[in-house]
Parts: sequence; C-alpha cells; structure tokens
Amino acid sequence: MKKLLLILIIVIFSTSSSNAAPPYECNLKENKCLQTRVVNDIEIKYEYIGQIKNDKPDGKGKLNISDTKFGKSFAEGTFKIIENNFIKLIDGQLYDDTFILYRKNGETYKLVYLKDKEGQKKGTILEGTFKQFILIKGSVAHSNGHKFIGEFYDNGLMKEGTYLYLDRQKFTGTFDKDRGLPQKGLMIFTNGETYSGTFGAESSGKAYKINGIFTFKSGDRYEGSFFPQIEPKYKNGTYYHFKEGGISVFTEGVKQYFPPERKVNNNQPSKTPVVADWEYIVVLIAAISLPLFIVYKLYQKVKDKKNLHKFSKYFIFITVVVAVIGFLTGSISKAVESWFSLFMIGAAIYWIETKDPVVLGIPIKDISRLLYTIIILVVGWQIFCRIFQLC
Repeated sequence: MKKLLLILIIVIFSTSSSNAAPPYECNLKENKCLQTRVVNDIEIKYEYIGQIKNDKPDGKGKLNISDTKFGKSFAEGTFKIIENNFIKLIDGQLYDDTFILYRKNGETYKLVYLKDKEGQKKGTILEGTFKQFILIKGSVAHSNGHKFIGEFYDNGLMKEGTYLYLDRQKFTGTFDKDRGLPQKGLMIFTNGETYSGTFGAESSGKAYKINGIFTFKSGDRYEGSFFPQIEPKYKNGTYYHFKEGGISVFTEGVKQYFPPERKVNNNQPSKTPVVADWEYIVVLIAAISLPLFIVYKLYQKVKDKKNLHKFSKYFIFITVVVAVIGFLTGSISKAVESWFSLFMIGAAIYWIETKDPVVLGIPIKDISRLLYTIIILVVGWQIFCRIFQLC
C-alpha cells in the first residue's frame, strides 16, 4: 500500500505544492526528459519519452519511474506538467508489478490487482469514483466471483450497497466501518429464504443475525431476536406457522406453541374447528329443495319413471354433498360453483346411462359408477381435510 500511495501521489494525483520539484531536463532530438527528486527521503528518478512542448513533457508518451526502495514501474498515455514542475497522467494506464491503474480526463476510474496485496486478491477489479487512491463509489469484483456495488468508507471498506455472492445469495444494506461486514439490511439466500434486520459479527469475521424477520421457503416466518451465533436460534419473538396455522412464542429461547383459532359471529375465539352459520344453513336448504323441485316437475312429464327415479337419487346425493362442502368451507360461492359443476357431470352421466352404450367392452354404467366413486372420494377428502385442518 505504501508503494501504491507513493506512486499515486507523485504521478497520478500530483498537485501544486510549495515544495517545487526540479525542472525536467529535456533532449528534443531524443524526445526524452529526465527528472530526479526526493519524496519522503526516497530518491525517485523519472524518464519521460514522448511529446515535448516548451521543454516540458506534454502529450502522449511513456514515463518510467524508479526509486531506491520500491523498484520500477511505468505509465503510458497523455501527460501534462502542472505547477511546480509536477507531472500528471491525464489519460492512460499506470503499470506496476502488483496492479494496473486506469485514468481518464484526469480521474482514476479503474484499478486491477495483479497479485495478492494489502487484503486484495489477484484479479480483484475496482471501478467507479476514486478519492485519491480510495474507491468511494462504484463496484468491486472479486476473483472468487463475488461482487459489491455501492458506496465505501474513507478507509476503503464497504459502506452501503448490494453484495452479490457467487451462489446467487444477495445482501442489500449497510456495512460495519471497522470490518466491512453486514450491519443492517435484507439478505436473500440461495434457496429463496430471506432475512431482514440487523447483524452482528464474531471475532472470526462471520456475521450472525441479531433482530429481524426471517421468512422461510415454506411460508413460515419468524419475527424477533436471535442468540448471537451463526446458526439461527430464536431468542425473543414469534414464529408464524404457515401451513398448519398457529404461532410459537419464544421467551429467552423457551418455546410455547399456540394452535390456530377460528372465529364465530360474535368474533370470539372458539376451539371448535367447524361452526354452523346461517348462510351455511341457507345453502343446505337451497341445495336440497331446488333439485327436489326440478325432479318433481320432470317426473310429471317424463314417461320413463324408473330412470328418472334413479337419476333423482344421484342428483339429491350430489347436491347434499356439495352443501356439506359449503358448510365446511364457509363460502356460498364455492358451494354454488361446486353444485353446478357436479350437476352438469351427473346430468351428462345420466343421459349416457339411459342409452346403455359400451366403451372398449365396458358398459357405460360401470364407468359412471367409477366416476361417482371418484367424486365421493374427492368430496370425502375435502371434508376430512377441513375438519382436521390438514389443508
């Protein structure tokens, strides 16, 4: 870092200073200029080869830099002499054995590390807005595939933004100034689960959850605090069970489960899983009386009394079952919708049965009985599922 800082000060970010550097000695025939100066007790030699104007480096060229402590480096591009004989790289690149730095319009916009150096791994790329040699806003693409986009503290660590992991995990929020670890924000895990809240960190540098909302892939959700460890352990909060319903309340890690509750008309909780209501009774009466009325009218006109009697039994049975569905689900619309659907199925089967056809050697009556059995099983499962709250 000391070498990078020294090079940036003397070449990239040179500014006017009361301590003027000695003038360049230029050879116009060779298009070469030389300068030697001392910075922080280090003797530095400059050799510029390129365009010269007014006996000074000015324009496109190459600048070779060597010193008595850090060795050699060079820069290529467009140069300009500013006040007190300091040279500045306007557009181009600065090459060193550990990094390549890119400049445009007098500003640094990219830094690529060629070797592991000062906490940065080989292949790490910094792009964005720099203040001196520190990236303050932009992106850092690490060699392991991770990437950060956002703002940085003046010490170069992440401040606020989005960190993208190679496995598609993502964190968006703020980071700790001392270690650059997640502090507060939203973490989206690879499996789709999310955590929104605050973070702490172990001495090893691993972050853990402190207080927030953790949403599971199943739909379950926990809201509250966690014990300070990597694997989440609930401390004080509420766990909401999505499928089975109910909640679990944690107090200093001790769990207490509360089953789901249903409400009756007076809005008071009740432990009874199924509660009768006036609208369910209306559905039940309508579902029985309407088909009986229709069957009675048909009975007066149709000569085939035997088949009509058979159909009426099926029809009444189906409508009663549908009424029970409405009773259990608590929805008139669901009951009516199911009633019409099953009525159409029953009517179609009855019409086919009266023709006595055979399909693939199987009498249609046997097929119709199978379909009625399937309907009964489906309806039965719905009743069982609602009573025992399995769905």
